[in-house]
Amino acid sequence: MKKSLLFIKFILIGILASGINSSYASIPALTAPTITIEPQNVTKSSIFVRIVDTNASETGLELVQEENGNMTTYILSPGSVFNLPYNGLKAKTTYSYKVRAFDGSSFSDFSALAYGTTLVDVPGQAKLTLGYNCPMTVGFSWDIAQRPEDVQEQIVQRSTDNASWNPIGYLFPGERFLSDNDPVPGKTLYYRVVTKNVSGLTFSNPLVVTVPNYVAPKNPMNVNSSPALRTANSLTIAWDNPAQDLACKTDNRATTYLVAKLASEETYKVIAELNPNATSATIEGLKQNDIVDYRVWYMSTQGIQSSWIGGRDTTWGPPPVPTNLIVVGYTDNLGNSSFDVKWKDVSSREDYYVVEYSNDSLNFKQLGKIKANETVLKQYPIEEGTKYYYRVKAGNILGESAYTPTTFAVKFDYTKAPSAPTNLVAKVTGTTAVLTWRDDSSREENVIVEKSKDDGLTFTQIASLAKNTVTYTDAGLELNKTVQYRLYTKNPKGQSGYSNVAEAKAVGTVGLLFNEISFFPNPTSDFLKISFPADLIGNNVTVKILDKNNMSVYSNTIKVDSKNFEINASQFSEGLYNVILSTEDSQISRKLYKR
Repeated sequence: MKKSLLFIKFILIGILASGINSSYASIPALTAPTITIEPQNVTKSSIFVRIVDTNASETGLELVQEENGNMTTYILSPGSVFNLPYNGLKAKTTYSYKVRAFDGSSFSDFSALAYGTTLVDVPGQAKLTLGYNCPMTVGFSWDIAQRPEDVQEQIVQRSTDNASWNPIGYLFPGERFLSDNDPVPGKTLYYRVVTKNVSGLTFSNPLVVTVPNYVAPKNPMNVNSSPALRTANSLTIAWDNPAQDLACKTDNRATTYLVAKLASEETYKVIAELNPNATSATIEGLKQNDIVDYRVWYMSTQGIQSSWIGGRDTTWGPPPVPTNLIVVGYTDNLGNSSFDVKWKDVSSREDYYVVEYSNDSLNFKQLGKIKANETVLKQYPIEEGTKYYYRVKAGNILGESAYTPTTFAVKFDYTKAPSAPTNLVAKVTGTTAVLTWRDDSSREENVIVEKSKDDGLTFTQIASLAKNTVTYTDAGLELNKTVQYRLYTKNPKGQSGYSNVAEAKAVGTVGLLFNEISFFPNPTSDFLKISFPADLIGNNVTVKILDKNNMSVYSNTIKVDSKNFEINASQFSEGLYNVILSTEDSQISRKLYKR
């Protein structure tokens, strides 16, 4: 195509030359015009050429433009000065220009070559990639896929609304990374890179970044009071520290706090202000059995608090009172009656439990002492028809708790009628008969004493005695007249058969009688005191104590020299005993229970 145009241009030159009058042959030879490039007017697609022609007789000018072997020829009308733009050129390309004058068939020499280079095209567009995103810094990089070598300057801009942009960095052409060290935590920001050169500038698409905010530190973990380090005056609190955001430091701990208060107080006090990696601290200056509420929390590097995590513990001391005391009665397959005494373990600080029982709610004796964490104790055998009261306390090396309330009482139902008393004996002193017998049953509710004055034909009840009674005194016998006595026991299920019959007869004069003799305490665990009436002082009294098998465990004749006499019973085995007091003409017995 270019050769065709060149051919046309030479045809035009030939036509012009053929019309020139031969008279012009004497015109002086043509001189070469001068050509220069106007650099201030060069763009990425055009070069501005200035031609100065001093010939007066030329009929035109021929301009040749060449780029990498490709030539284009332009025919110009005659003139002296030409300022010509040549457009549609390649960017960043060097073009050469030369020009000559012609006047028909003759041409001047070509001018010297003038060179012009078009400017670079506008830079390629940057593509941004987020590197890291933290409250204190946002880092991103970018790539320029097209003509990165054409970048002469880079401007990084930031916006909060994707409309108004502010520069945050001016970079060299080869740089491809920037850290924004002044972001807005919790805000969505927009970033773009402006690539720039002499031909213009190009905006990248915006990189949208929501900057994370600073947050509270993660809560302490596994906060507890160490049982192994608990004392009567201190508690040691331990915890585990959670992981932190080490990359962006959004939740990093600055300080660890331990606060505490007594359960009775309203306000927590700072016990320890610790480094962020501490895992324990001790609360000191406490008293035994102080109930302490404790909490651990963090303060972040940005002044944000974590939640308070903790619990409650009690310093060492005597253990608390057990609770929920109950008694469950039952009968096994062999007909044996038992009680299970149960309670609730409310602490881990006891070493043992003491269980006590009573039949009158006043005088208690120990049923058992058992190890910690056991919460039931069996009582066997149980006397039917007897009320049982229980109480429990806990203990450790520092002391014992108070007792549980003794408000729970149990009365076990009778299962059958009682057995009859045995070995009934009547001993007469003066006109008083002292009856003694053996109690062969644990089921009686009452002991009934009957008396006959007609040789045993008819009997009349003369006394209803409490259970476990084994003696009775019948005063005012008629002298020289024989009477008969017999006994039976009863309960709501029925009555026993009769005991053997014992006879008594008052003869002679009235002997010395026992008046107002008492035993205390009864039951006893150590000493038995006997109180004598004043009229026995100075007299000899024989004291005998028989066990349930009528075996003597104590025998002594004393001269009463004061109202009270004491016997050491601490070595006696637990159970029922008969205490018999006698003088030459009188005898009385009492039942004693040793616990």
